Amino acid sequence: MCSSKWLIKHNRIQGLLLQVRQVEEFLAIPVTKGGKSEREKFVGGLYPTSVEAFIPNTGRGVQGATSHCLGQNFAKMFDIKFKNEKGETDMVWQNSWAYNTRTIRVMVMVNGDNKGLVLPPKVASIQVIVVSL
Repeated sequence: MCSSKWLIKHNRIQGLLLQVRQVEEFLAIPVTKGGKSEREKFVGGLYPTSVEAFIPNTGRGVQGATSHCLGQNFAKMFDIKFKNEKGETDMVWQNSWAYNTRTIRVMVMVNGDNKGLVLPPKVASIQVIVVSL
């Protein structure tokens, strides 16, 4: 939650960059980031962004994480307020971030093949190799 429209936009961008870093560095998946279309927008949300996990051998992307600027819509609906620096009551600004399980499946696709799977070092600190029989 944030206290201003400027801060919520900054917070949303920082969240998107954190999602990119986590998917790239921890799951060893190449990604592309960006905005989403109006029709992909979360109901009640203002500005959606997405981290698309890229599958090199197919050339396709799969949605791996999203963030939505919810503005003050839900704060007004649920009466979520705070006292600002002037001591006045104001509605909070909110964001929503989410990862989905497809990201784990893409990690398996990117880091594995018909012979098995090598988990990325930041997922398994002790090297783990899953061999298919």
